[in-house]
Amino acid sequence: MSKFFTSCTISIIFLLLFSCDNKAPQKPAPSQAKTELSATKDANDPHANYVGAQSCAECHQKEHAEWLESDHKKAMAPANENSVLGDFDNQTLEVNGVTHRFYRAENGDYMVEADNEKGEMTSYKVEYVLGYEPLQQYMVKMPGNRIQCLHTAWDTNKKEWYHLYKTENPPAGDWLHWTGQGMTWNSQCADCHTTNTQVNYDRKTNSFNTNYSEGFVSCEACHGPGKNHVAHYKGDKSVVDDLIKLTKKSGTTQQQELNRCAPCHGLRSRLDHSANPHGAIGDNYAMNLARNGQYQADGQILTEVFVYGSFTQSRHHRFGLRCSDCHNPHSGKTKFPGNATCTQCHLPEQYDTPKHTFHTDPEGSKCINCHMPGRYYMGVDFRHDHSFRIPRPDLSRRYNTSNACNDCHTDRNFTWAAQAIEKHFGPTRKAHFSEVLLSLRNNEPGSVERALQLLSTPELTPEMGRAAILSELPATYSLEVIGLIETQLKDPSDLVRYAAVEICDPLSNAEKIRLLAPILKDKVRSVRQEAAFVLSSIPEMEFPSKDRHARKVAEEEFIQANESTGDSPGGLLRYGIFMERKGQQEEALKLYQASLKVDKLFHPARSSMATLYSRQGKNDLAEKELRTIITQYPQLAQFQYMIGQLLAEEKRYMEAQKHFAKAADLPNCPPQVFRNWGLTMEKMGQHEQALKIYARGLQIYPGYGELRAFIQRIEGAKQQQQEREQRRQQQLQQQQAPPQ
Repeated sequence: MSKFFTSCTISIIFLLLFSCDNKAPQKPAPSQAKTELSATKDANDPHANYVGAQSCAECHQKEHAEWLESDHKKAMAPANENSVLGDFDNQTLEVNGVTHRFYRAENGDYMVEADNEKGEMTSYKVEYVLGYEPLQQYMVKMPGNRIQCLHTAWDTNKKEWYHLYKTENPPAGDWLHWTGQGMTWNSQCADCHTTNTQVNYDRKTNSFNTNYSEGFVSCEACHGPGKNHVAHYKGDKSVVDDLIKLTKKSGTTQQQELNRCAPCHGLRSRLDHSANPHGAIGDNYAMNLARNGQYQADGQILTEVFVYGSFTQSRHHRFGLRCSDCHNPHSGKTKFPGNATCTQCHLPEQYDTPKHTFHTDPEGSKCINCHMPGRYYMGVDFRHDHSFRIPRPDLSRRYNTSNACNDCHTDRNFTWAAQAIEKHFGPTRKAHFSEVLLSLRNNEPGSVERALQLLSTPELTPEMGRAAILSELPATYSLEVIGLIETQLKDPSDLVRYAAVEICDPLSNAEKIRLLAPILKDKVRSVRQEAAFVLSSIPEMEFPSKDRHARKVAEEEFIQANESTGDSPGGLLRYGIFMERKGQQEEALKLYQASLKVDKLFHPARSSMATLYSRQGKNDLAEKELRTIITQYPQLAQFQYMIGQLLAEEKRYMEAQKHFAKAADLPNCPPQVFRNWGLTMEKMGQHEQALKIYARGLQIYPGYGELRAFIQRIEGAKQQQQEREQRRQQQLQQQQAPPQ
């Protein structure tokens, strides 16, 4: 079973591994946070070189005035009369049987009554507010220097209380309950709501010592520490001005600007307790690829993935557009009203006209409504997709993805929208990488060949599109695919190099060493660490001696990063897999268990435990973990399949085929289900039933050639049996015939 479990677990992990430490790195528990600037000159003080926003205002009054009205300035604040917007006049909100109460204590403190980690109603003092509009969350102190974000929030537009999960209230003990680590400000919010955050998580004590320079997003959050800059311009020319300049006039490139914006406006995992403000994105964070499930199958936004992942799918990004071309970086607002932001570049007489929009109403004529459709997150926060794509209802009709036309015209179907586009713009559509991505994800014949062709012309495809397509290549590689990977490992984009490293995992040890040993010295930390992870399964004695030092350094970086993210279930899981591949099974088991302590419903960690138990010959324990998963997640086909395979390998065929049958009826059923289900029926002697199962699987996955081969094998055996039976009947007839 170990072979099956290895491939099965890896497929789950690469879908979910990077989705758990989604965006914000971590920060301090305000009991430890620096709300005033440190005056110390201690070189070890991480805040010593930060001078504060007020120092910047002395010279940069215009920028400071714009910033004062921005969401960055209002990203976080202590709870007081000036910052709290919610109604705490003894208000209540009932959600799924739990009544939350918001009131003022006699001393004026803002108070919330909510269900605690045991489900008991408890009163808490609101210490901090998070955000300003369109919603405001409230935060309380908890043991371990944690700050927890309440699920109840204030809608600043409707001026009413609401629950982030609408009518649900995650139960006490759940990772997503407001007392769980899914709502821990230190690890989920702080890094992007304060300046110069030091998360400082201690896995041994499961506590934080988070601190920061300023409790909001100030000038130095983007420009780096200002001490040397201030000293230089106040006359000490011996001090080098190392402030991060972010204007085109100063020579800043698109990538340098993104290095500052993307970490908080992108989905990622952090690589250390704190970020180096002068570092590239990939030196501080591993940015998530546009993975199916987090994004729609064609790369459009789906879950809360923020902006960077969609922007790097766009032609705008490929041609050098930067955030500050559209947004005032100090106020955060778009530079011009309405379509004027777009017509900076796109000729208004050609594009801002009904001839292009074929709409005359104001809403229908907005560029963003057609090219930047969006979704609501956190209940009331509407965010636009930044991939700037042309609506493709023809792809919606084929693959059930969304499109801007039907987002507005909800009373019409995809066919109507596709015909409308064709009527106005003709029958052909401009090629887009999403067509190749959709083809790969649907396992269509010829999809790999189309992917190879697209990746061989990188100048035509945005980098996130190439990275996403790379990550979807099947795990059985031809020489042509390996040659392509070798080329992609030298790509200028670290996103593409990261994806190319990741997909090397199924290759032989020799191929992995040949391709990835040089990558251990890649200039970007996230790429080096991914190479260390992929190479971790190779024994030391097999590794070339000349590359062992580089491997050791990269592995130490990997371990340091994962110790820093030890409060994340995904981080602990990845760390555990690394240790298991290094042969340290007991340490891996402890890390999987630690992951489940953080989130008892985190099934990738439980499936990894099952895999490890199976390798150790402890199938009873493996079965126990898998049965827990299918109890928690009965609608996930992958785990019905896994337990079916376990039972089949123990020759418990009748039980196994029931789980295969359940998996086959569920969404996202992997094609291997039909393979192993059919083989199980064959072992039970039910060849006709197996034939039907293979045929059913082939209908769903026409590109899965092994099923076709199995059908041919059974039909060939049937034909041979029929021919043998015919010969036997002929022989009997000849024997029984009367002599002439």
